[in-house]
Amino acid sequence: FRAQYHLRDQYSHEHVMGIRQGGAMALLGATGPMGFLAIDLAVHGARRPRHLVVTGRTKEKLELVRRLYPVEEAAKYGVTLHYVNTRDVPQYAQQLRRLLPEQVSGFDDVFVMAADPDMVTQASAMLAQDGCLNFFAGPLDCDFHAPINFFDVHYNVTHIVGTSGGNTEDMKEAIHLIEDGTVHVEKIVSHVLGLGAVVDTTLHLKHIPGGKKLVYTHLDFPLSPLSDLSHLPNATKIMTAVEEHGGFWCAEAEQILLNEA
Repeated sequence: FRAQYHLRDQYSHEHVMGIRQGGAMALLGATGPMGFLAIDLAVHGARRPRHLVVTGRTKEKLELVRRLYPVEEAAKYGVTLHYVNTRDVPQYAQQLRRLLPEQVSGFDDVFVMAADPDMVTQASAMLAQDGCLNFFAGPLDCDFHAPINFFDVHYNVTHIVGTSGGNTEDMKEAIHLIEDGTVHVEKIVSHVLGLGAVVDTTLHLKHIPGGKKLVYTHLDFPLSPLSDLSHLPNATKIMTAVEEHGGFWCAEAEQILLNEA
């Protein structure tokens, strides 16, 4: 979010860093772990949009993200949140624009969370004047191309940034956001495993559903989804701790696991 920028006013050459406070934001393809955290930060961060649209193409993933980040929760923080399945909508830019109030011309901040050329094109068509497109997803193809409207770049002052990795200050801020409860990283952990399961898990990662896999490198136990922790030592106590925390991995469950090491 810190890489975003907008002009101080229409004819200014001065850039104001960060998402537009009280603006309109879209997170495209945001049904993976990084998308989950982006939603969390957009809703609970110090600088928030007024309107937030999140898209995905898989029904099950969208249902999960709705449960993790309910629209009612977002409303408490002044954010109007919409979830949209774009699987069967070939040209969805205009449809997403129609979710905004009539007086809002487009999206101030659009994040592309998947390396898909059509998604980039759709994202560029959604931008408001002085809108900023963040190509967050890192493509594997070094010849990755996507058509965008350069009329808008010239006359509507739209612009594009790309973010990959972060610096020390970014890491410090991330830790602070976790410590003060702004974002809840436990929501993106779907499995835990010991060192012995790392190789097989890595080789088959793209076929394993869920979010992040948390590795305890000094322990030895199989890859275990949070829905079935029966193979862990002291499994009953660990499962009870997880259940008491809404089904999420937690410090209490971790401590029980470490005590059994």
